[in-house]
Order: sequence, then C-alpha cells, then structure tokens
Amino acid sequence: MTPPTLDRDERDALVDLMGYRFFAIGARRLDEERQRGVEEEESVARFREDLQLMTDLAWLPRRWLERLGWPEADKADFELSLEPGPLRRALRRAIEDASRAAAGGPDFPDVDEERRQTFERAERACAALLAEIEHRSEESP
Repeated sequence: MTPPTLDRDERDALVDLMGYRFFAIGARRLDEERQRGVEEEESVARFREDLQLMTDLAWLPRRWLERLGWPEADKADFELSLEPGPLRRALRRAIEDASRAAAGGPDFPDVDEERRQTFERAERACAALLAEIEHRSEESP
C-alpha cells in the first residue's frame, strides 16, 4: 500500500503549524499535558511521533533549500512514513492545536489573520489525511 501523501500547499501549511506547535506553544502544550496527568513517557512518545511527521514533511530542509534556491525546494508531493496508528495520533493533535490557534484568544495573541488562514488550511489537510487513512483501513482485510 502506498503511503499517504500531501501536496506542496498542504505540506507547507502543516509545516508552519507544526513549527508553531514545537517552537511557539510547545512548553504550554507540555504544561497542559502534565496538568491533565499525562505521564512523561507518553509525552515523549507523542513528541517522537510529531517529530517523525516533521521529518516526513522535510521541515528543516524546506527552509534552507528555498533560501539556497536548490531545485529540491520545488518538490511537490510528500509521502508520510509513519504507521497509521502513530500518524492518526499526530494528525489529531495537530488538528486540535490548529483549531485552538486559529480561534485565537488570549492563549494565542500572536496569531494574525494570515497565520490563522494557514492553520485552517493545515487543519483541513490533516482532516483529509485522517479520512484517507480511515478509508484505507476499511478497505484492507
């Protein structure tokens, strides 16, 4: 079975969301998890899944390849190598954070209109990927 893929726009929106999740609200997310009683091992497992998703999205090379003007920066499709279970979990976390951040409010004062629209695109991309994964799992024996 071929892995799920994202097109360039979906990938770019998801990279921006994931970067925001890691670097802007990462500490807040960890604090919220601790308050909800999430064990440290579970937080580490979640981080590992999210980091694998970021790796699949080629998030770090994206920034540098574009700046350097290398042809690899024009890549159009991105395959996701995470197994369906971890990918589902990572996408659900991304959807939750995208929805919260796009809604704005005092917890997200730095989310302007452009960023809000990006997060909404990322949320739609994640929802479409989840639907694709669910559809594939229903088809397989």
